[in-house]
Amino acid sequence: METLTSGTRLHGFEILSVRPLEEFQAEGIWARHLQTGCQVYHVRTEEPDNLFAFAFKTPPRDSTGVAHILEHTVLCGSERFPVKDPFLLLLKGSMHTYMNALTFPDKTVYPASSQVEQDFYNLLLVYGDAVFFPLLRKETFLQEGHRRELTPEGKLEPTGIVFNEMKGNYSSHDSIAAEWAYRSLFENSPYAFDSGGEPEAILDLSYEEFIAFHRTYYHPSNCYIFFFGNLPTERHLEFLETHFLYRFQDGKPVGGKDLPLLAPVPRWQAPRRLVKTYPSGEAESVDRGSSVTVNWLLGQATDPFHVVSFEVLTEALLGHAGAPLEKALVESGLGEDLSPATGLETETLELAFSVGLRGTSPKREREIEELIFSVLRELSEKGIQEDILEGAIRRVEFRNREVKAGASFGMRLMRRALRGWIHGQSPERTLEFRPWMEGLKEEYRNNPRFFETLIERYLLQNPHRTTLLVVPEKGLDRKMEEALRSKLEREASTFSPKEWEALREDLERFRRFQSSPDPEDALQRIPSLRLTDIPKEVETIPTVPLGIKGAKGAWAHDLYTNGIVYLDLAIDLEGTEQGPFLFLPLFAASLSEIGAGGKPYDRVSLELQLKTGGFGASIEAGTLVGGGQRIRQCIFLRLKTLQALFPEGLTLVRTILQEGDFQDIRRLTDIFLEYRNDLKSSIIPNGSSYAASRAERGISAAEAREELWKGVSQYLFVHTLRGRRGIERMAERFQKTKESLLCRDRMYVNLTCPEGYWREILPVLEQFVDTFPAESSYSFFTPSRKERYRQEKVPKIEGLCVPSTVGFVAKAIPGSLLGSREYAHEAVLAHFLSTGYLWEKIRMEGGAYGAHCTSHGREEVFSFSSYRDPHILPTLKAFRESLESVARRKPDERASQDAIIGTISKDMRPLSPSGKSIVAFKRSLYGIEDSLRARHRELLLETRPDNLQEAAERLLSRFDEGYASILAGKEALQEASKAIPDLGEHVQDLPM
Repeated sequence: METLTSGTRLHGFEILSVRPLEEFQAEGIWARHLQTGCQVYHVRTEEPDNLFAFAFKTPPRDSTGVAHILEHTVLCGSERFPVKDPFLLLLKGSMHTYMNALTFPDKTVYPASSQVEQDFYNLLLVYGDAVFFPLLRKETFLQEGHRRELTPEGKLEPTGIVFNEMKGNYSSHDSIAAEWAYRSLFENSPYAFDSGGEPEAILDLSYEEFIAFHRTYYHPSNCYIFFFGNLPTERHLEFLETHFLYRFQDGKPVGGKDLPLLAPVPRWQAPRRLVKTYPSGEAESVDRGSSVTVNWLLGQATDPFHVVSFEVLTEALLGHAGAPLEKALVESGLGEDLSPATGLETETLELAFSVGLRGTSPKREREIEELIFSVLRELSEKGIQEDILEGAIRRVEFRNREVKAGASFGMRLMRRALRGWIHGQSPERTLEFRPWMEGLKEEYRNNPRFFETLIERYLLQNPHRTTLLVVPEKGLDRKMEEALRSKLEREASTFSPKEWEALREDLERFRRFQSSPDPEDALQRIPSLRLTDIPKEVETIPTVPLGIKGAKGAWAHDLYTNGIVYLDLAIDLEGTEQGPFLFLPLFAASLSEIGAGGKPYDRVSLELQLKTGGFGASIEAGTLVGGGQRIRQCIFLRLKTLQALFPEGLTLVRTILQEGDFQDIRRLTDIFLEYRNDLKSSIIPNGSSYAASRAERGISAAEAREELWKGVSQYLFVHTLRGRRGIERMAERFQKTKESLLCRDRMYVNLTCPEGYWREILPVLEQFVDTFPAESSYSFFTPSRKERYRQEKVPKIEGLCVPSTVGFVAKAIPGSLLGSREYAHEAVLAHFLSTGYLWEKIRMEGGAYGAHCTSHGREEVFSFSSYRDPHILPTLKAFRESLESVARRKPDERASQDAIIGTISKDMRPLSPSGKSIVAFKRSLYGIEDSLRARHRELLLETRPDNLQEAAERLLSRFDEGYASILAGKEALQEASKAIPDLGEHVQDLPM
């Protein structure tokens, strides 16, 4: 194979540079296609999980979402693959480790990855043909973008997948705050628009404008192709030339070569103010439900020294509870917690920095502004503490040091490379981290006031800033719907008979398009793998039992971690049901946020930055292998630290666990408010998960606990904690939890690092464990029934009312047990339905953003869900009909094999050392042995079409034993209740 050097020409490309990338143990190869100007960059490593990404500059000219709709639509059929949805066909039967399409504020990216070489090039062939030679049929524009449907009354009704997706996006306070925090800074710039699309503006996009946008931007001259992995660069270049680029050699781009680089926006002479609203429920008030955020425009993201400088400064100001700006804001009482827009935006040409508070009143706007500037002024004049800056540098370096796995690492490098590459810089300039961090540390050593100078120049003296208020408006969701209806009524009033006829013809052609099957010869063109390409062996994680005195169980994993030690502890919660069970998630969330050992919380937080790469806690319940609803429920604690700092980090963790301060009521109040607000802000964006959890609790005892800890029940519980008495009660329960549960006979230990570290680490670890009492002498009990675990009667169907213009529908039914042949068949069936009937009925025809089906073997649950869904009744009907379709007619052999391949691919996605550590730990705790995983793989590979039909029949026979939950707006639930009276009897308003 030819050695590539700068100036080498091959396969129509010229090599621009070949450079070692030592910090990634890789080589960077940059090439340009001679005829078209298409650029390619390959980070060539030993990583077997190979990734590619086609990236195009797509700066929006308005908020019609044209770039977003194109991102969906180019993958809906191309010249070589003229089927309705090649992307879906790849999802069905590929061994991909990652497949997606992403719309950014100024670019659109199409990435995919696989560990199987043939599969990688199959994906590359389909994606490349899609982006360069899409069919862009009007029918797919109507499906993916927007269309006017006709109601039975003859009125116009808007729908479309992107349209409904963005309706959901504009139903959330956090999405609106994050969007406008940076958009407000970019007047008369593409960044001033929403590249995803604003719902009302989406309806203004014409098919002709959509086609023109593709013609302008989707040309090789405007294409940046990124590769990552161990496959040869030469093979990539040859593939691109022979399959795509040769077709452009005789033509010139319509607009691509003339596309100008984006320019920095002219700077303002005075700050500005902006007010936006979001839909809220009846319980929300303007004085408690608003956010105030101050936003600054900084220097260019193409300057990596500037980026890393502000990454460190942002970490120093806001990176932990003791960071000076975060501490001042949270303790001020002016709001409940930090605004979700707080932080550094690096996906735009110019950086944006934001900070503020949510859970506040617009009346406090001036006070919040004044506080922010007074803190910044004081830091500028008196200086930032040296140890705060040292902690920030260490944490930023630690994040970049951690070993990431496969495609996730490739995606991170891709985003960094594109940061400068699409703006005219070399990809290496913004890709690399270490040289710029070393340069920053040198600058800081030579100029100890470097960061104070940044504050002075870019924050205190910078008039190019905005103050953004986002305030709740009751009934706004209904007003938004009414505005859309009025818009279409006005439009309909101007229609001529000829235009009405054209609309009906378009809809009729659209219906025929959706209902017509793809031609068999076109389907056969989609490249696919065979079952013989699939590894029969499962990947295992090296696991060695450890004998740590007093611990309930202990394991170690010999893995390369780049000098990092991962330590996991699991505190068994067996027998805790009569205690303050519902407080346990709050207890876990508080552990890393409190003072300890006589030190205040801000000092402990700083020491965590200086001595660790992070310490946190989570809570989980799961069913043990073997059935019988035997449950293991644990609080998981994770410490990650450099090997040299392990003893200090572990000592700090011991102090937190044994001497944590749960008497600081003010601090606990701040922790509680942040916890409650994070729960609230997650409900609509994660509506499918909340609805599915509510449905699954009716079948699985473990899921019932998960729902109490992480679902709607937890959200409702925290709303019962009011005032100082509520926080004092919480403090009492936390102290009882610490004294009752943190003991050796409840503790499991999990260590991950190279075996060569074990000799030094194990004595320290054993000493740490020995400092805990052997068993608890305290009873974990509470007299309050509201705090205990409780088994409620679960309604067969329920509605959860939220201020949203789209909904989330879930249904759970009894399934089969992990390890059984029946479960293997149901796992394949779930993938088959997710990428088949459900996708077509709920997403393509119904306009929902997503529809899914999953099989949980340990929990013996088979569940359905939809995401950002404009329908309820048709979706519930589609869940049942999906099983009926397979029960009536079994899949053909190829469809069955594709579903097997797609199912197995989920188990083959590479994990980082950190990920392997926790996965292996949980396998040990739940009894998931490698022999069981190997047997499951065998059963998957043996699955036949008859087995899928039998699985569908079996699940269908138990369909009515299941439970349904719908999270949606009031009007949608009321309308659905007319057809399902039981739903109307079980509707609950969530306090939003």
